[in-house]
Amino acid sequence: MWFYVLLFALLVALVVIFGVLRLFIAVHHNVGVAPPTEDQKKQDLDKSPLFRHLPELKEELAWVDIGMYPTPIHRGHIEIPGKGDFEFYVKREDLSSNAYGGNKVRTLQHQLGVVQARMERENNLKKLVVLGSAGSNQILATVVHGFRGLGIPTFAGWFDEDKPDFDNTLNMLSCLSFRNLKYSTFGNKLTILKNVMQAVWSKQAIVLPPGGNNPSGVLGQMGGPLEISEQITQGEMPDPDAIYVAMGSSCTITGLIMGVALVKYVNMPAFKKQGFKIHGLPIHHGFVGLQKRIGFYNRDFSKNIPLSILHSIHSTCKTLRDDLRGPDLLEISLFVFHNMCVIHDEVDIVGTYGGHSDKSRAAADLFDRKGKLTDIYGEDGGKMWLCGHFSAKSYNVMLQDMEKIENKDKTFLFWETKSAVQPRSDDDEWIKFQREPKMVHKWANEGKAESSLREGKVDTENGTADDYRKIMTDVTGSATK
Repeated sequence: MWFYVLLFALLVALVVIFGVLRLFIAVHHNVGVAPPTEDQKKQDLDKSPLFRHLPELKEELAWVDIGMYPTPIHRGHIEIPGKGDFEFYVKREDLSSNAYGGNKVRTLQHQLGVVQARMERENNLKKLVVLGSAGSNQILATVVHGFRGLGIPTFAGWFDEDKPDFDNTLNMLSCLSFRNLKYSTFGNKLTILKNVMQAVWSKQAIVLPPGGNNPSGVLGQMGGPLEISEQITQGEMPDPDAIYVAMGSSCTITGLIMGVALVKYVNMPAFKKQGFKIHGLPIHHGFVGLQKRIGFYNRDFSKNIPLSILHSIHSTCKTLRDDLRGPDLLEISLFVFHNMCVIHDEVDIVGTYGGHSDKSRAAADLFDRKGKLTDIYGEDGGKMWLCGHFSAKSYNVMLQDMEKIENKDKTFLFWETKSAVQPRSDDDEWIKFQREPKMVHKWANEGKAESSLREGKVDTENGTADDYRKIMTDVTGSATK
């Protein structure tokens, strides 16, 4: 009897796993690619580094001119007690927009272009569905640049809570400040599931996957290494020995890998140092645990699993070659991944997804107090916020490597992915947030401010909006950029 019960349970589990995998694959491919509209062709397409180096894609792939590029190169300085002074370079992706920056703006340039083009041509498509966890940068970037900037009807779905953290709550509050946005939090998951089903099976919507990891998103991220190569040529920084980046959905690091592959394909003078490496740190405790136990990201079977690097490389290379009639970068991209990429597994730095570990908190606090940034002219580069969700963790890995004596004279480049701007629009987000279920309030109230650069709190029981709004930037009348 027990044998048949266990066999039935195993079969149910396999069906569920297969169903979830199939859903993730469907979501990964849902946006697809599309040629530009006539209006999109009127933009200055040479602003796109991908189009500058692969001009044949201008007629094949939709793109929208969002963001302020190239993002600057700054020089970082930090004194570590008992260990000395250290210098490194920073790719300031956090400054990619004065409305909402960070790495997701690159991700969205082709994604939103494709969505806009498809909606113009396919009358059945009524909205864009964007998914993420409660502190999602992808959702906020899509709301700012897609819903607000391009007028794309959007539904935002926060399907799960992150670790309680003040900054995660701020991202949700920022979204709620945009008038007429349709949304649902993790307090009402059935509404989110309904919207995903509309996108995947009824074809009434388009869905962006968590973190934006799909071919059009990766193609956008390929612009980063192309920009770096141009900035090296212009003398803004030397050729780096290493790049350090946080890994969520693997979209950004896949774009870096394929961007380096394209730099080599077109023979640009960058990433040529012996021993050059791209260092990625998975910031989810589950994925970093898998990396530590079985080397998940380096295993060949991972190419069948969405949100893995190998799956993203294979999927994007196929799209570039077959759908866009671009170059076949698969072989060289795999070479870069296997020979020039290090996926870290420091579980003590990662801690729990959504917030600081003890180590990342200490590293971020030290930079808040003693760190300094200068631009290429030696002028003050302003502040750099190392968030507990993402960037502080990859920064901590870079610090560890810089402290090693064998790395004393090496050039390290830190990829700063978190927006420097926390936007607020013209609707009352506090009133909207008060209407959310108690479980959402509890999550928000437990989140504490971790950085001296962003002090405040959210307290739905005894607090007010004034407790946090001083951190936010009014973007009501600002340009989409």
